[in-house]
Amino acid sequence: MKPTAILLCISLAMGACSSGDDPAMVEEEGGIRFTRNSSFENRNLRVFLTLPDVGDRSVNQFDDGMLQGRPAAPIPGHAAEEWDFFKQTAEGTSEAYALVSYDAEDPADYLMMGWWLEFPGQWQDRTREGSVPAAIVDGPEIDLSAPRDLPVEGRATYTGQALGLFTYVANWGPDSPAPFVEEYEGTVTIAADFAAAALSGCIGCDGALRARRMVLADTRDEAQASHAEFLSGYQMDLGTAPLDPNGAFRSADVTVRHHDKTVTGSKGGWGGAVSSIPDGDGNPRLVAGAHKIEFEEDDGSTGVFHGAFIAPGEQLGASGK
Repeated sequence: MKPTAILLCISLAMGACSSGDDPAMVEEEGGIRFTRNSSFENRNLRVFLTLPDVGDRSVNQFDDGMLQGRPAAPIPGHAAEEWDFFKQTAEGTSEAYALVSYDAEDPADYLMMGWWLEFPGQWQDRTREGSVPAAIVDGPEIDLSAPRDLPVEGRATYTGQALGLFTYVANWGPDSPAPFVEEYEGTVTIAADFAAAALSGCIGCDGALRARRMVLADTRDEAQASHAEFLSGYQMDLGTAPLDPNGAFRSADVTVRHHDKTVTGSKGGWGGAVSSIPDGDGNPRLVAGAHKIEFEEDDGSTGVFHGAFIAPGEQLGASGK
């Protein structure tokens, strides 16, 4: 696989993201920058991004999407829809997934997260080698241009959903499965210390990281699928990330752990933005962002987690506001 991108319209992709140059977030070597990656005009979700060594790509739900369901919204009080996207052009094939959470009475108030898998120059017989993945989170309330009055004291806890793509290349000897890509989801928990202007967190620390098996299910063979259960043993520690006055945060302090395997090294990063909307205590009502973590195990197996998350605060979870 080629290097991954992490995108957010901070949003790690967002704005009232309809048009213009709202910021979102792209993970590159050396750090994360923010740029625009979605719009939700007239309830038509459009996702667009620029992929390294590939160029500009876009999909929209009317032309390229299939509604997968209406799950519980990651933001209490919102409606939600899950979409998968499939698009083929002269340049290759795009596959993507998006979960959009929105206010049914005011759809311009939305937040989306998802992933993208690009297959340059591949159409019918697509392989993971040479594919280009990305993770996206975007929405108006994580737009960095929106004014924020961040608290300067106190703490808050944020808990929500993380999802994305897991790539694994096993080195188990003759019985090793072929390299595979799996969709995953799990619980993210983030602790904010506003006096220290810092955030830290974890994905999968409840032991419930799991395979989603939705969009990519038809591209996985039986042998690959049989190894998906070990996802539950992984967790991703998100180390301390300084919180900037504009609401952005980012850090290269990330670690993958597994309760049965020995992880010998991890590298990558995580980042995002706190909401510009305060809760009743004056704290940001949610945190949204993305992560990309590469790791190696003591037997030489390697893997990559790259995905996005939306984590409402405790007060938002209780009140839906």
